[in-house]
Amino acid sequence: PFVRGLLDGSILVSDTSFDASHEKNTWILSRQGEVLAHFGIGSAAVEISPLSGGLIAVAYHPLSAQRFGHKVEPQQRTAIAFFDRQGKLLTTFNHEAGRSNISAENVRCMTRISPLELVFIPEKLTDRGQEIENPVVFYHCATGRSLVFSAPFRASEAVSVAHSADGTP
Repeated sequence: PFVRGLLDGSILVSDTSFDASHEKNTWILSRQGEVLAHFGIGSAAVEISPLSGGLIAVAYHPLSAQRFGHKVEPQQRTAIAFFDRQGKLLTTFNHEAGRSNISAENVRCMTRISPLELVFIPEKLTDRGQEIENPVVFYHCATGRSLVFSAPFRASEAVSVAHSADGTP
């Protein structure tokens, strides 16, 4: 399960168990426990990050879904899906990055590094037809700009960004 504080103080809860993943498995709750929204994000979510403007980024690893008996759903093939607070799918990483000929598959880990930026590590990333070894992606959700590089390590399970004393990453 995922429990995330949203930027307005409400709480996102997502049940990723096998039984719940095929139904409406995500709730947004007020601090008083009132259900503000109830919707489905599907199975195989590896991370959920709230973003500015009410966006909710959900990173997927569909190969894991298959290994655990889940069916692969369309949004899982997008690397990261962006939902609004009512559960409407607004866009995806592969749709936005496709304009720059970038596509990703099977996100291993993702972290929000600012209200509009994510860093994530997919198992596979293609940049202008070239497969990037050990890819790391910095993605700005407002501009759609991606910065991709090859890291010296493989198969990361977590990612974070350190900040200097002046706050720069």
